[in-house]
Amino acid sequence: MVVQVRTAEYVTIDLFAAISGLTASAVRNMIHEGKWTEGRQYQRRAGRVYVSLKGYEKWVATGLV
Repeated sequence: MVVQVRTAEYVTIDLFAAISGLTASAVRNMIHEGKWTEGRQYQRRAGRVYVSLKGYEKWVATGLV
């Protein structure tokens, strides 16, 4: 049996912190200070914030918000 595991595109701030090495506080500051854009680097749903792994990778690669 072959099992494929696909990474979710959006993850919680805490999981993102563990994956990226940034602290959860640093992620929240990026959002609060407007360095990340809702709809690009993160989304809000049901009172929670989810970080886009693709959005983060693009932000790192280009430095663009």
